[in-house]
Amino acid sequence: MNKNLYKMGTLFLVLMMALPAYAVTQTYIIDDVALKLSQTKYDPYPIEPGKYFTLWLEIENYGTKTANNVSIRLDPEYPFSLDPNEEQIKTFAKIPGLNSVVVEYKVRADSNAVDGYNTLKLSIKTASSSWATREFELYINKTPTEAELEPILSSVEPSAYPTGVSIIDIDIANIAPGTAYYLLVEASSPVAKLEPEKTFIGTLDADDFDTVELTATFDNVTPGRYPINLVMRYKDDEYNKITEEKTVYINLISKEKALESLKKKTPTYMYVIYAIIIILLLKFFVINWVKKTYEFFSQRKTKKGYKR
Repeated sequence: MNKNLYKMGTLFLVLMMALPAYAVTQTYIIDDVALKLSQTKYDPYPIEPGKYFTLWLEIENYGTKTANNVSIRLDPEYPFSLDPNEEQIKTFAKIPGLNSVVVEYKVRADSNAVDGYNTLKLSIKTASSSWATREFELYINKTPTEAELEPILSSVEPSAYPTGVSIIDIDIANIAPGTAYYLLVEASSPVAKLEPEKTFIGTLDADDFDTVELTATFDNVTPGRYPINLVMRYKDDEYNKITEEKTVYINLISKEKALESLKKKTPTYMYVIYAIIIILLLKFFVINWVKKTYEFFSQRKTKKGYKR
C-alpha cells in the first residue's frame, strides 16, 4: 500500500447538506494524528444568489497526540467565490489532543447561481502531508425579496353618484416578502377630480398595509362602473426604482338613488329606547294617575256613606 496514501488516511463520512442545526463531519488520519472536520453550519440558510453567507467549520483533534501546522483551504468554484478580504488558507500551529478550533469563511454565491445543491471544495493538510480534498454541497435558493402592492377599495362615503362628492378610502397592501421604501401613490380617474393627486406613504413592510384617502368630485356622467388608476412608485432593498400600476373600480349610482340612501333611517336600537321611554311614562305617569284617580273616588264614596 502506498505509504503517502496511508498517511493521508481514509474518508469515513461523506459530506452532506449543511443545515444550520446539524454538523457534517469528515474524519482524517494524517501523520498519525486523528482529525475530525465538521461543517457546522452556514448562514443565511438557504444561500441566496448574489449574496454573501458565512460558513463555519470545526477542526477537532480527537486523539491524544498534538496536531502541528494544520491548514484548511477553501477551493471555491462557480457559483461560489471568496470574499476579497478573506484568507483562502488558514493555518493553526498546534491543535492539542482532545481540543478543537473553529474556522470561519465569508463566501459569496453568484447572482446567476442555479437553485438547488451546489458543490464547494475543501482541503486539509499538515506541514508534512499533501492536501486531502473533498467536495460537499450547499443549498442555494432564491428567496423572494421584492415587494408586491395590491390596492383594495375599502369604503366610499357617501355613495358615489354623478356630480356628487365622496370620500374614498383605498388600502394599499404589500402581499410579498420584500419591503417597499419611499412609497408614493398617484391617483387619477377619467370621471372624477381626485384630491390629493399624490400621497406619500413611506415604508411599507411585508404583510402590512396603509390607507390612501381621496376626495372625489365626479363629473356629470352616466351611472356605471368606472376606474380609479393608481401609479405606485417605490424603491427596493437595493435602491432600485420600482413602478407598479394597478386599478380599482367604483360604482356610480343615479343621483336619485344616492339621495334616497342619504335619508337617515331609524336605527334598531332607537326602537328599544322608545319602548323603554313608553314603559317609564306608563309607570310614572299613566299608572300613577289611574291609581290616584281611583283612590280619590274611593275616598269620596266612603265619606258619603258616613253621612247616612
